[in-house]
Amino acid sequence: MRINLKKYLFLGLQTDKESFFKKAQQLGIVHFIDPKKSSKMDLPLDVERCTKAIKILRSLPQVEQEKILDVSLADDLISDLILLQDHSEEITERIRKLNDEITTIAPLGNFSFDDLNWIETIGKRKLQFFSAKKGIADSENFPDELLYVTTKNDLDYFLSVNDQPRQHRKMTELNPSGELVTLVEQRDLAVVESHNIHTKLKNYAKYKDDLYRVLAHKLDQHHLTEADRLANLSLDDTLFAVSGWVPENQMSALSDLAQKLHVYIEQVAIDPTDVVPTYLQNEGTKRIGEDLVHIYDVPSKDDADPSLWVLVFFALFFSIIVGDAGYGLVLLLAGIFVQLKYKKKTNFGQRMLKLLFILSGGIIFWGILMTSFFGITFAPDSNVRKV
Repeated sequence: MRINLKKYLFLGLQTDKESFFKKAQQLGIVHFIDPKKSSKMDLPLDVERCTKAIKILRSLPQVEQEKILDVSLADDLISDLILLQDHSEEITERIRKLNDEITTIAPLGNFSFDDLNWIETIGKRKLQFFSAKKGIADSENFPDELLYVTTKNDLDYFLSVNDQPRQHRKMTELNPSGELVTLVEQRDLAVVESHNIHTKLKNYAKYKDDLYRVLAHKLDQHHLTEADRLANLSLDDTLFAVSGWVPENQMSALSDLAQKLHVYIEQVAIDPTDVVPTYLQNEGTKRIGEDLVHIYDVPSKDDADPSLWVLVFFALFFSIIVGDAGYGLVLLLAGIFVQLKYKKKTNFGQRMLKLLFILSGGIIFWGILMTSFFGITFAPDSNVRKV
C-alpha cells in the first residue's frame, strides 16, 4: 500500500548532527530535502570509478569469487582495473587501425621503402600508389604514367611514376605508414599485448562480488555526506536545521531517535513547489509486485498502489507469451533446485524465487490449456486432449 508522507523540520545541536544522520540512515525512514532543489546530484569520483570497475569485471567470464583481504586496498585494485581497461581499449583501437592499413596495402606486396626512395633518388621521379574502382583502366584517356599492379576486393591498384606528385580523378592515393612486413609485426605484437592485458584482467574477476560490497559502502558514505550537507541552516554555529519527508506510520520510531539525541521535530506545511516522493510498503505477495513496480515507474503521491495488479498481469501476460507446459516445468525445476541448493537467501532473493514459482505455475497452466509441451501441440482429436 502507499503510505502518505509528512514534511518535518529537524532542529538540533551541531554536536549531535553527525550522530543523528547516521542513526536516521540506519532506520531508512527519512528522505532529506535538498534546499538547492537540484534535479540530480553528481556522484563522487570514487563511486563512479568503482561502478566502472564493476562493469569491467562483469564483462569477464564468471569465476569463483574471493574477498579482498584488505578493504583499504580496494581503491588500488579499482585504479589498476581502470588503467588496464583503458590500455586494452587503446591497444584494441591500434589493432583495428593496423588491420585496416594492412588490408589496404596488402595487394601492393612486400615493397621496401628503402627501394622506393632509391628509385626516386636515382630516377628523379615521384612514386605514388593509387586505388580505384575495378575496370577504371579500361576507360578512355587513362593516364599513361599509371602502371597496373593488381586487382583485389573489386579495386584496381596502380603505381604512378611522375616527375612530381599528382592526383588523379576517381582515384584514392595510398600513403602507407610502414612496410607490410613491419605493419604485420606491429599488429602481432599488439595482439600479444592485448592477450596479456586480458589475462591480467581475468585475475581480478574473482573480486567482482566483493566490489559490490565496496560500492555499497561508498554509496552509504556518500548519502551520509549528502544528508549532512542538506543541513545547511545554522544559528551561531551551534544549531543545525534540515527538512525531510517521513512516512506517517514511522513517526514513533523517529520520535524515539529524536528524543535520545535531543533533536526537535516539527511538522511543517508542504510548499506548492515541493515534489512529494512516493513511499510504498507491502508484505507477502504484494511485495513481489512492488519490486516489479520499481522496474517500471512508481506511482504519484495521489495514485493507488498498483503492486498487486502489476504482479497479476505480469504473470498472466508472461504465461501467455511462453504458453508451454514443458518450458514451465523446466522453470519450476530450476526454482526447486535453487530453493534446495541455496539455503541462505536475502529477502530480495526469496521474493524473486517466489516470483519464479508463480511464473512457472502460470506457464504450466496456460500450456495445459493450449496443449503445448516443448513446442509440440496436439490435434483436436488426439487422445491427449481427451485426458
